[in-house]
Amino acid sequence: MKNPTKRAILHIVIATGVASVVTQLVLMREFLAQFQGNEPIVALVLFTWLVAGGIGTRLARRVLSAHAGQLARLSFLLAMLAPAQIMAVRLLRPMLFGAGTSVGFYATFLFTAATMAPYALLVGYLLPYSLYVIRRIETGYTGVGIYLADNIGDVCGGALFTFVLVVWADPMPSLLVAHLPLAMAAGRLAANRWEQLAGPLEVLCVLLGAVWFEPLSLAPTGGRLVHYEETPHGRLTVHQSSEQTTLFANGRPMAASHDPMTAERLVHYALCQVSTPRRVLLIASRGGMLAQLQKYHPAAVDYVELDPAMIRLMYTYDLEHPFEGVHAVEADARIWLMQHTAAYDAVLISLPEPETFQLNRFYTDPFFALVAQRLTHGGILCFSVEGAANYLTRAQRQIISSLWKTARRHFAHVRLLPGEPIFFLCRQEPVDLDIPGRLARAGVDTLYAGPYFSGEVTRERIDRLEAALDRNAPVNGDMHPYLMQLAMVQWFTKFGNSPGWFMSLAAAALLFFLARLGRAEFVLFTTGMTAMGIQMVLIFAFQIYLGYIYAKIGMLVTVCLAGLPAGAWWGRRVKKAHVLLLATDGMLIILIIGLTAALHLVGDGLPGIFYYVSGFMLSAACGFQIPLALSFMGDAPEAAARIFSVDLVGAAAGALLCGALLIPYLGISGATLVLAGGKLVGMLRLAGRYAPF
Repeated sequence: MKNPTKRAILHIVIATGVASVVTQLVLMREFLAQFQGNEPIVALVLFTWLVAGGIGTRLARRVLSAHAGQLARLSFLLAMLAPAQIMAVRLLRPMLFGAGTSVGFYATFLFTAATMAPYALLVGYLLPYSLYVIRRIETGYTGVGIYLADNIGDVCGGALFTFVLVVWADPMPSLLVAHLPLAMAAGRLAANRWEQLAGPLEVLCVLLGAVWFEPLSLAPTGGRLVHYEETPHGRLTVHQSSEQTTLFANGRPMAASHDPMTAERLVHYALCQVSTPRRVLLIASRGGMLAQLQKYHPAAVDYVELDPAMIRLMYTYDLEHPFEGVHAVEADARIWLMQHTAAYDAVLISLPEPETFQLNRFYTDPFFALVAQRLTHGGILCFSVEGAANYLTRAQRQIISSLWKTARRHFAHVRLLPGEPIFFLCRQEPVDLDIPGRLARAGVDTLYAGPYFSGEVTRERIDRLEAALDRNAPVNGDMHPYLMQLAMVQWFTKFGNSPGWFMSLAAAALLFFLARLGRAEFVLFTTGMTAMGIQMVLIFAFQIYLGYIYAKIGMLVTVCLAGLPAGAWWGRRVKKAHVLLLATDGMLIILIIGLTAALHLVGDGLPGIFYYVSGFMLSAACGFQIPLALSFMGDAPEAAARIFSVDLVGAAAGALLCGALLIPYLGISGATLVLAGGKLVGMLRLAGRYAPF
């Protein structure tokens, strides 16, 4: 590569790939933090990113004349947009919706699109624009060459984020590190000496300003921010207002300094049932629970938190007070129970509502079976979910009924105590509902659990609640998470919305788009849909079985990105595009079926490396088809731009379809079967045997 301008253009393409992937991952974590870890947010982020990128790619087809100087200026603009959109998310979220409030689907989607679209649109525009500029220097330069350079940058960006930035840097410093190489590369391509100096300097000033402003952008609307920390597992903040100290994880309140009622009820409703509780497992804490546990003088308390920083902050801000025998465990509680065979007299789950896949995994049939195996004779499991003393909504009734039926499969006695929240007491021995009497006989003093129990939890309310249970409610499982389906329904009904309008418009737009595609383009659309759909399946399955996708999402995205250029590099070396497109479609169908079978048969037993290898293999098969489609259609600039656009739109459809619809409603297996079916239709259409459009 002797031409310095050509080299500078390829450096920009690679640097854009690095910067865009880091920005995408930072945005995913930002939206997860702002919207309380709700995983369908990942689908909306990817959908918006890919649709905007696809539109940008289509717009580039209208370019009449491309210039290196204009490419440099657009690259400077891209680098400055990155911190601006993060700031927009942080400042506009509380301004438009209120701090800490839940937000409806349509409002979330519009907010995501508005804050992300400018950057994603420009990223999509720059890829074909770079091809046009480089072809002014070398007419025969292929679109696959640009695609490979972009994917190399994507992989490098994913690796940089996963192994360096997520561990050592906060969001704004991460954007600084990722975009400085782009600014420097664009500076070398700038049209004149002034732009070569001024462009990178302007970018540096904007990025440094964002780093300085970052703590201020996270200040709460009420009270003051006394601690802010980004960990591999999430964003932790500590707010103080008057004498109240509250610890937040990803925007969700996890523990408060003045909430003794919650701690008392969760501890004493359960432990008073056990004559001598010697060993207790505490999964997370709402604050003050260890002090209540100490009243029973247990020999050992295993206090488990996924994030080590959570335990440190609990102790630092006096939200918990450890005593002799408390063992702080930094691990995923489900994996901890699988790997340790110690028997417990009580298992207390103090987690938020099962509204995400990460939380739902502690309320499923396999987890309840695991807890039942780890309890001693006479041991008890206690947890709570949102409810009311006198009235339940239809969705709440279905959630409680499903949890009751799921727990009842493994515990002979499951009793519900009505209130706000509703408590579940699960054990093999009968549950004694005379809780004030048992506390008095044990000599345990309480402020709320004993004195106010009889007035709040009456026999009439208990009978009414248990009579309202739907005995035919579905069991909540890992591969078929019924509570996630209900959570999606609640997400819409809570705000008086319906998914029908959105899905109908999306389906109409998609059908219009597909009707305009040729056979090779249709195959490539299904390839993009499969690649992103499988990535969503792996993300959700990783979350279900291993439970910490916030920490590992960068790695999973990186290996999927690495498979694309590996496959594309191999695909450009072969001939017989028509035959090989058919063959790789068949191979993708087999791989998808194999992935589904492994998740069904092994589930919890699959190590993290399985997800990475599966993502790489499936992505490599998809990447293999890119050069084949280009050779099938011809490698003119317009064909390359169209191929990139079709691939992005297919990926957007896969992200939305799997992340927001198929997985929540049909489960993992239903989503993979739909993806395999889409590939089969593309395979048959390419073979000329079936043409639905």
